[in-house]
Amino acid sequence: MSDIQSDAVSFEPAMGTYRPMNTSSPSQQAPETGSGGSSVVVHGSSHVHVGSNVTLCGALKKPRPRRPPDSTPQLIALFRCSSMTTDRQLLTASRYIGIGWRDLARRLGFLGAETDDFEYRADSLQEISYRLLRAWREKESSAATVERLAKALWDEEAYDAVVQLAQLGARQ
Repeated sequence: MSDIQSDAVSFEPAMGTYRPMNTSSPSQQAPETGSGGSSVVVHGSSHVHVGSNVTLCGALKKPRPRRPPDSTPQLIALFRCSSMTTDRQLLTASRYIGIGWRDLARRLGFLGAETDDFEYRADSLQEISYRLLRAWREKESSAATVERLAKALWDEEAYDAVVQLAQLGARQ
């Protein structure tokens, strides 16, 4: 496949061709595909539309914020808990952080370059989140309290993680 130096690429499904927009040189056109299938790599674009139903925008975004849960005695106790976090609490929270892990990492004081290590050879968002929380606990040492974790999760609207931590605390 030739290297396309264009800001936009158009695909004509009936013809099975990819063609760079705003270029007139045939040498810059990608080869046609006889089978109708091919792969396209798009670099430096924040909004790509594929077909009639699929639009890819830059990166995955967190779902729209939902209403926080009502206050319960368990939630109140969680936000007042000055104990250091345990592995079990970090594992529980990591199950509910999801795609918002980068925002949580920034809130916990990690810089962009530091977050790359969390993704390295990770198999899931849960594993990335768990690595993040473990690194935060190591970095903060005795300041890595349940209260601070709960507040950071709440501020990032990871309400499910906070509720699960509160339920875990109520069972112990």
